[in-house]
Amino acid sequence: MVRVGGRYVHLLKMFGALFTFGAAFNVLSSAYHISAALDAAAKTYPMSMGDVFGQITGPIAWLFIWLALLTVGLALYRSDRTVLPIEEDVVESKPKKKR
Repeated sequence: MVRVGGRYVHLLKMFGALFTFGAAFNVLSSAYHISAALDAAAKTYPMSMGDVFGQITGPIAWLFIWLALLTVGLALYRSDRTVLPIEEDVVESKPKKKR
C-alpha cells in the first residue's frame, strides 16, 4: 500500500480543495449545457432524434470528465487519510510434507 501524503500535507490539501471546487463548478456548468441542449431540442422547428443525441453527447462527456476530476480532487483533499492499494504481495507457501 502507498500513502499519498503524510500527516502534515496542508499545501496538498489546499490544492485538492481548489481542484475540487473548480471541478464542481464545471460539473454544474456541464449540467447547465445539457439542459440548454434539451431546451433547444424542444423548440418548434423539427429536429430528428440524431440531432438531439448529437447536441447532448458533448456536454454529457464533459460531465463525466469533470466528475472524474472531482474524484481526483477529493482524493487529494483527503490525502492524509487516503491509502492507495497499488501492489499486492504474493507469498507462495511450500507444500507440507506428510509424516
